[in-house]
Amino acid sequence: MYAAAVRFDLHIPQSRSLKVKRAAIRPIVDGVRHRFRVSVAEVGYQDQWQRGRERMTSARRYPRTARVNEVMLEVLADELERMSDPRLELVTFTGVDVSRDLAHAKVYYSTLAATAVDTRDSIPGEVATALQSAGSHLRGVVGRQMRIRQVPRLDFVIDPGIVSGQRIEDLLREIHHREASTGESGGAGEEEDV
Repeated sequence: MYAAAVRFDLHIPQSRSLKVKRAAIRPIVDGVRHRFRVSVAEVGYQDQWQRGRERMTSARRYPRTARVNEVMLEVLADELERMSDPRLELVTFTGVDVSRDLAHAKVYYSTLAATAVDTRDSIPGEVATALQSAGSHLRGVVGRQMRIRQVPRLDFVIDPGIVSGQRIEDLLREIHHREASTGESGGAGEEEDV
């Protein structure tokens, strides 16, 4: 958590009344408040016409949805460890993205079972089916542990970062295999020439 506080003094030499001073300061304060999302208040020189002292502080630590995402990921991961479905043994929740109105939540997951077994096509389907069938149970757990008024509908999505990383790893492995096979055939040809 980051906290910041700034105090600044304003000098308005053309001001001849408090009304003119406040009319000059208001657009500055509103612009700072809306641009940086901070709270701004006049803290000094309220009775002087040509001077103003303003203080800015951070308005929020971070958005509510970010806090909900973090807590929901922790609750879901804990409950996933307690579940006894064998299709979910090698599943890991990697992130949660809750909509602003808390109606929907995308739960990102990855599974190691696809790399451990040669039948890659059937395992992701089984995992998706298992997560969909466990969705109502997981939603109930989220509602009980987080105590939020509206519990979002959970949509389970394979983490695209994990899939991209696995694809890059496969490509690198293929390039390395090609270079190794080219190096072996090139080395054998040189020995025959000597």
